[in-house]
Amino acid sequence: MYPPDDKFIRRLHLAENHFLELLLTRFTLQRTGKGTELQISFNDQTPAITQRQAKHAVLGRINNYQDRSAALQRKLEAFLIDQKGNEFTHDAPGSRDDIGFPFRYASGGTLPILRLGEEEYYCLFYRDIFPVGWNIANGGADSREELLNPVETIRRELREELIILDLYQGIRYVFKDDYGKRLDRPEFDVARRIWQKRFQYLDFENFEEREIPVKFLEGPDSLKITYGDKVHPVEGCFLNINATDFGIEIDRVGKLHVDKEVILCDGEIIGDHLDNRPVSLFEVERLNQMFQDGATEFIPDRFFYNARCYCGKDLKEVVIKECLPEIAPLRSRQEKEQWQGAERKYDLCPVTRNIMQRYLGISPPEKKVVSPADYKYFISFHHPDEALAQRVYDYLREIQAGPVFFSKETMGHSGTWGRQLDDALDAARCLIAVATHPEHLREEWPEYEWRSWFNEIQSKQKPKGSLIPFIAGFPPEKMPRPLKEQQAIVVEPGRIDQGLEKLNDLLCGGG
Repeated sequence: MYPPDDKFIRRLHLAENHFLELLLTRFTLQRTGKGTELQISFNDQTPAITQRQAKHAVLGRINNYQDRSAALQRKLEAFLIDQKGNEFTHDAPGSRDDIGFPFRYASGGTLPILRLGEEEYYCLFYRDIFPVGWNIANGGADSREELLNPVETIRRELREELIILDLYQGIRYVFKDDYGKRLDRPEFDVARRIWQKRFQYLDFENFEEREIPVKFLEGPDSLKITYGDKVHPVEGCFLNINATDFGIEIDRVGKLHVDKEVILCDGEIIGDHLDNRPVSLFEVERLNQMFQDGATEFIPDRFFYNARCYCGKDLKEVVIKECLPEIAPLRSRQEKEQWQGAERKYDLCPVTRNIMQRYLGISPPEKKVVSPADYKYFISFHHPDEALAQRVYDYLREIQAGPVFFSKETMGHSGTWGRQLDDALDAARCLIAVATHPEHLREEWPEYEWRSWFNEIQSKQKPKGSLIPFIAGFPPEKMPRPLKEQQAIVVEPGRIDQGLEKLNDLLCGGG
């Protein structure tokens, strides 16, 4: 099927620890309720590509590519988006003289939604190479571990591509991994050093590091990856399979809460050069409407280039006069010609369009049950602590402390994703973090809530806001560091009522 190993295609055991995508000519999609399960298998002899440029070399070897990809794309959209059929199998292995029709597995990506102050924006990166247009934060795997768990690729690519700075306060927002440790890979440090070399005022060494709260919306899809004699399951994602770019990508939607005065920089590097793409913000409701209306040109509300913020109307001039000339030495003649020949230079890339279609399909507009301005208290908890959180909610209602946001009781039934939770966070004056185990405070949703709150207190956006840990079953010194700084209520075994009385005293004393 494939020619001998060359600079573009190698065997998996030789390609590992580089840019890494397998070439699969067979996979199966199976309907599972509201979602889809992707079933694939590979071994150490599976062909793999290790350079981004290899995609063009492989594309050139696919016979009758345009017609075959268009036909495949229609079938994939019918299955994944229109939900037609219960099973779909792609099987095009080719022969000695025909490469068949391989799909590149796996890329991982995040559709970022940034909440800046009271507004929400999609954050997209401008892509000047095929397929041209607005792209999410994505990229290929770089190890066997990521091939077996592409969720790690999703997390790494977001951290790699998005640099978030507050130049006014001297803050660099940093991401963290699942275990509460900061995740800072060598390539991230390289990107920062290149940025600092170009712009001396980006003094990363002296910036205060502030952990950014992130929460991921888990999609309805899953994977079943067979490697050798073991099966590796992956749950809670969006499958993004695109014949136009012959790629299999695993995506999630991620929400980030940061100060509204931030600057966004592109952390993607090519060798020792910055890719330096425009990083753009699109107001969520506006982009949703444009997408549903069938728009093919998307101009951002604002964008960032060279660590400066621009109005969206300046985008085309900056791309043509600054961005393309700067990146030209890193682009091949073919890549430049593809940009020139693109009919829709500011459309959404196929990957972005697919994830938008899937995301909006499961996230209908939410109906607000209570005006956010009515909430005075916000109860944050991980689902194993729901019973204790319910006791706190019932008690606050009993003493008529004021309107309380407690997701189990007050969240609208149209879904828990969107503005409803964040609007409640903005309006409340006190956040009560309920937990029966310290690790529960580090789970994605509760940490997003209390860390967003803590960051707003630090940045003076909530000068009168209070943060109260309400914990049972462990000592306060086990809590994450920002919570250790707060006055905690420690509930003794069998004495929840006494803990609730202390909460009342603290609330009354704190106003």
